[in-house]
Amino acid sequence: MAFSVREIKRGDYVTDGYSNEDTLAKLMIEKPEQLHPTLTYLWGMDSDKFPLTTMTEGNMESGGVREINGVEFTWDVMGRAKHHDEVVYYDSISNPYPGKNNLPFYVYFKTNLLIEQYSLLAPDGVTRVRVMEAPKKMGEGRWRYTLELKTTDPSAYVALANLQSGVHWVMGAPTIPESFSRGNRSNVRGPGKMHNQISFNRYTKHIGGNLANKIVDVQFPMDGGGTTNRWINEEMRQFEVDMKLYNEEHYWTSEYNRLPNGELIMKDYDSGQPIPEGAGMFEMIKEVNYDTYGYYLTIQKLKNTISEVFDKDSDTGQMEIVLYCGDGFADDFDFAIKSDATANGFQQALGEKMI
Repeated sequence: MAFSVREIKRGDYVTDGYSNEDTLAKLMIEKPEQLHPTLTYLWGMDSDKFPLTTMTEGNMESGGVREINGVEFTWDVMGRAKHHDEVVYYDSISNPYPGKNNLPFYVYFKTNLLIEQYSLLAPDGVTRVRVMEAPKKMGEGRWRYTLELKTTDPSAYVALANLQSGVHWVMGAPTIPESFSRGNRSNVRGPGKMHNQISFNRYTKHIGGNLANKIVDVQFPMDGGGTTNRWINEEMRQFEVDMKLYNEEHYWTSEYNRLPNGELIMKDYDSGQPIPEGAGMFEMIKEVNYDTYGYYLTIQKLKNTISEVFDKDSDTGQMEIVLYCGDGFADDFDFAIKSDATANGFQQALGEKMI
């Protein structure tokens, strides 16, 4: 029988002329002392990397997971009540001093949501007018309103900045005469419906030979506690962590890919079957509530955002805001809080806590 020998390591010479502990190191025959058999994770454990995945993972019994029969699904929603409308046009050339001398003036809004007899508050938060008659439709997305300024000063008028295209006016309480008044109307909103679809993810792991029974020197931590030196446990743990990592990114960034006619453009090359992808968290948030901030995050921006989230709800109930963010926003948040604290005279640590 003929066979060949594979050289694993070639013996080297040390030619310093003397021998000491360093000689063994140079020959690479001295084994370093093992301080602890359990693996040290330089970048921390993996269990906290998947906020969306772990929100429902394993919660089938408590209702955290819902099984559906098809790919697409819907759910009913109730949007935020709307009490404002957008200016689309005002003729500032023919009337540069709207409302002066208590005269009526015309403003074109996007819809007929604003109601006759009701008051309107201008974008400046000070100027108030009354809707004098029912709006008249003058074209698509163009309703003409007759307004009068609420003032006793005949020289007062509405600043043209409040009538620029795109600004919003907010509706307030209606005012009427003591007698012989005519009724107005009211707005009613109904529930809406959101639509999405699930994505299908498939991961494959190939295992051959006797790998499942191989034992190694390193002790790996197990999810249920304790350690193991069976390699297949660690390899499958890594495989599961990778799956969660890819899925977590998909849950955040995936975009809905079904056309309005129901067609799916992307097809699998092997089977020719369509590949559905659902709207991820970013896309769903942008549909209803989405905001940005500038180079610096300020405390006022945080206050405004919290006010929007709670929609001016009473502060007597339980309230909680959870921020899912990366290191960048965490640093911005830390800077905003500390800057505001410093500006208000809080500069030193209080016991174990630092502002």
